[in-house]
Amino acid sequence: MKKIASLVLALMMVLSVAAFAEELPTNYDQYPICEPGAITLKYTAIQTPVQNEYNSGIWIWNHLEEKTGIHIDWTNVPSDMRAEKLNLMLAAYDLPDVIYKMSVSNTQMAQYGAEGTFVDLMQYKDIMPNLWFWWDKYPTARDCMVQTNGEVYGTNYILTGSAIRMGSRLFFNTDVLEKTGFDGENVPDTLDELEAFLLACKELDYNENGIADEIPLAYSGSSDQGDGIDTILFGSFGLRNHGSSFSYVDGAEDGSLRFIRTSDEYKEYLRYTAKLYQEGLIDTDIFTTDFAGLIAKCQEGRALNYIFVNNSPVAGSQFEQYTLGMAKPFEGEYNLWTAYSMPASNSGQFVITMVNEYPEESAKWVDYLYSEDGILSYFLGKEASSYEDPDHEGTWYHNPEDDSYTYTEWVLNDPNGTNFEQVLAPWVCWQGGGNPSVATNEQFKGGETWPASVKSAEGLINYVPEDVWAPFVFDSDTASEISRLQADFQNYYRQYRAEVWAGTKDLDATWDEYVAGFDALGVEEYMGYYTAMATEKGLIG
Repeated sequence: MKKIASLVLALMMVLSVAAFAEELPTNYDQYPICEPGAITLKYTAIQTPVQNEYNSGIWIWNHLEEKTGIHIDWTNVPSDMRAEKLNLMLAAYDLPDVIYKMSVSNTQMAQYGAEGTFVDLMQYKDIMPNLWFWWDKYPTARDCMVQTNGEVYGTNYILTGSAIRMGSRLFFNTDVLEKTGFDGENVPDTLDELEAFLLACKELDYNENGIADEIPLAYSGSSDQGDGIDTILFGSFGLRNHGSSFSYVDGAEDGSLRFIRTSDEYKEYLRYTAKLYQEGLIDTDIFTTDFAGLIAKCQEGRALNYIFVNNSPVAGSQFEQYTLGMAKPFEGEYNLWTAYSMPASNSGQFVITMVNEYPEESAKWVDYLYSEDGILSYFLGKEASSYEDPDHEGTWYHNPEDDSYTYTEWVLNDPNGTNFEQVLAPWVCWQGGGNPSVATNEQFKGGETWPASVKSAEGLINYVPEDVWAPFVFDSDTASEISRLQADFQNYYRQYRAEVWAGTKDLDATWDEYVAGFDALGVEEYMGYYTAMATEKGLIG
């Protein structure tokens, strides 16, 4: 029944999104917002390694300026400096008019919003019909942004397609599978088989250079210090069993809440991943390699299998033809896929600050990105002219018979071997996620909706938790305390995990001491907050 319900849910989502375009508000009469150039706003935005700097040379910003009349002055922040820059801005009140794609956490919105640092968008509901349309269709996407005082301090990234919500997963190289005794119909199913497969990968000279430089399992982990491994393996250990919105809390077997990072299941997860790391099966550069580094390793044929949200790291390379995404969890004591997310980010991707002299105009500006025209422009670029080449005019093609959109072959298979996200960089800036817009199966044509990713998602949907919880929203004082606690937790478990992986700490000999360290950091207080909220919501008895 669980599998049938999941498949029906996925089908309903795909079918319903197609109808939304007909229902979306079409009141484009509020654009332009002002005379051209009459308003200039300062935006601070994250820049990922596959994006160009945000500036007036990128097509989407010129299009939006022409559409709205508002000019944007951009300050670019490299993605690996996002958290540091955001914290410094907020602490020093050194604010731009808008914080863009910087993933302002719900805790930060609660804390600084209550202090008046951020503008309440609830007052602009009537001039933001597109955003509220999607929020009404996906109430959990709205509810995770509404603070306990009823105010809203940011807009989020709304994800309507199940393939887009599936999270990072493992992508195999089928040529490597065949060379190690597996094939497309016989992939590693269990944790033991995964280890055996990766060990066999280690013995290959796949790129035939005579050097043992192959990486059995690669990942871009510089920004999360290795947390990405969690996404593909947590479910095999029964961890994060209410979806990906909770880093520290999930459900215990007795119906209460459990602190994930001190559970017996997490200890066994550490034991397994430490073995993989010490056997040289996980990229030893995992703590320093960014996305650009991952692309390079994949395109060179060094990274034999990799973890990412899609198969774009091999797009345009000779290895793309061998792509196969995992279609079910690796069976261990449990058999869940727990990287599945709610239909939106729970962080603010467009936040108006108190220094903004044109908050109403700014609200209208971002609402356009949630409209049908805005979604098309933001994710696909300019029809028939985004990418100039002799054979294909345009970055994308629209088939009116089935209302589908695709990028041109030129973009997907650039003759210079450039990754398609880099090909699109002069035209659009959605790469890297965290967009104040809506990713639908029809209009979003990033790698999550490519055949390999969709096929993977169609399998994984059968293993998602029955109850995927939306993030909890706390009052500003509680949210501030939770943020402080989580910062300490994160530093603590990441340091311990790195030492266990490296073999400098024995897991069994130091486990009790590690658990006691969390007690000293305030885990009891933390669990008290979450237990009270889960009880209030009726999620636990």
